[in-house]
Amino acid sequence: MSTLKMIDIFEEEGFSRPKQLTSREREVVRTILKDAVGTELSLTVDQQVTDYLKHKDCAFQNARIIQNDDKWLKVNVTVGLPNAMRTMEKMTTYTFKARHPHNPEPTNHDQPRY
Repeated sequence: MSTLKMIDIFEEEGFSRPKQLTSREREVVRTILKDAVGTELSLTVDQQVTDYLKHKDCAFQNARIIQNDDKWLKVNVTVGLPNAMRTMEKMTTYTFKARHPHNPEPTNHDQPRY
């Protein structure tokens, strides 16, 4: 006679570690954005990030530009297994941004608002 074992999928999901970028990899991506913002290279910054991360051991999926104007350069980077939604694996999406040179920083951003 066979026995049936009930499993809790949330418990199983809790055991798997989420795919993450290391702090060094995140800093390299920030440097790529900082060097490319406001230049012609900003059009291919997602390809530069892809070329860097596809050789790293981080289960890299994709990088895509979500904003590239005179205010911000923003890139989404997704790591994890490509079929994570079907296999209950975890995946992580990072948003990196760099301020455009024509978008000045607020001068009193740390002052209380009245």
